[in-house]
Amino acid sequence: MIVRGGGGGGGDGDGNDACDFRVRREATPTERSRVSCCCGGAVYKATFISKWNKTTHPKDYPENLAHFSTVIGGTHADKHVIWELGSKASPAVKRFTEWGDTRSLLNKLSRKKYLGIIKIGPIMKPNKPFTDRFRADKHHRYLSMVSKIKPSPDWFVGVDRFDLCNDSDCSWKNNITIQLGPIDAGTDGGLKFKAPNIPSQPTQLIYEIKPNVPDHPAASFYNREQQHIPPMAEFRIELVHTKGRCSRNTGPKIDCGVSSWSPWSSCSDACLNSRRGKKTRKRIVTTLPRNGGRKCPKTTRTKSCRGKNCTRDCVVSKWSDWSRCSKSCGRGRRTRVREIVRNPRQGGKRCPPLKERLRCRMKRCPVLDCKVSEWSEWHACSKTCGRGRRHRSRTLVQGPTKGGLKCPNLKERQFCNTFECRGRSKLSSISG
Repeated sequence: MIVRGGGGGGGDGDGNDACDFRVRREATPTERSRVSCCCGGAVYKATFISKWNKTTHPKDYPENLAHFSTVIGGTHADKHVIWELGSKASPAVKRFTEWGDTRSLLNKLSRKKYLGIIKIGPIMKPNKPFTDRFRADKHHRYLSMVSKIKPSPDWFVGVDRFDLCNDSDCSWKNNITIQLGPIDAGTDGGLKFKAPNIPSQPTQLIYEIKPNVPDHPAASFYNREQQHIPPMAEFRIELVHTKGRCSRNTGPKIDCGVSSWSPWSSCSDACLNSRRGKKTRKRIVTTLPRNGGRKCPKTTRTKSCRGKNCTRDCVVSKWSDWSRCSKSCGRGRRTRVREIVRNPRQGGKRCPPLKERLRCRMKRCPVLDCKVSEWSEWHACSKTCGRGRRHRSRTLVQGPTKGGLKCPNLKERQFCNTFECRGRSKLSSISG
């Protein structure tokens, strides 16, 4: 986009401009020498959005390489020029557009005492906004910026001395959208994005690249069927707020205008807790104050609130069916259960018991005597002589029920081999 700011308003009555990248307007010497009538200063937000992709600019599109360098710019007096159509590029602009050197260009802006320096990017992705803020005042009412097209010989997009002040009503312009097209710095003769370094001999003047300029079929933007090259990027300028007061009457007094209040928001404390919540409502500024007009009131209101009563009782499911009796005869128990469907909250009723028991009586159990097995064989005697012991056992087959005969002993013992051990007696007599 090539936009040149002059001293005139250049915008419509409400301060909104949409600039086409094909439009250029030279500032007259009278306009350049005039001091801005805009009062105080202004703070702006600059937004750079790449529109360059394979669909919009398919010819020679540098896949995986296409991007814009860091955006460098600022606000200044009109006599300070970064670049200008029909003029030769300065050494700082040459190094920037050919090699992407930002240091020399930033040093130049610093020496020229630019007020609001813009530095955005680099811009690696299309359709993604990259932003920065900058300042302007009546002595620095013009905005200029550049960003190198990468890869390219010496091509860039930029804005040259865009006037931020509306001289018609002495207001700062707002909501500007500038479409940016390719510019050739005239220092390299390459025709394609990835052309080798071919220094221009002699150096050419800065010019706007068009579908037929340069008029060569090999040029990356060459297209006889097009009248204009689609914008490669978009540069937006949004007024954030103004500063200072007017020291003289420069136009009608305009008070700040605001919209109606929005409805109150929901309470931040949705439920009734010990602390109170807050709810807010907002309004937006529709007209900025000018020429000593009444300042803008607050655009947000807050008040305390209490949420509704969120007490919630416990909820349980229905009872299950009763289980079978725990005994097949006589007295037993059976149970039923239920589950928690929703827990209580904020002092709600607690959950009731989840299990219930009930006694049950079955048919009378029959009277059964104890039954045991037959005796086992006697185990071997613990001694071969001199009175040993042996035992035998039997097992329980069925325990007695109430009233039945009790079980007899399940183990029996008796002495065995009670005769005297003869061998030991002889040994005793010999030793004696």
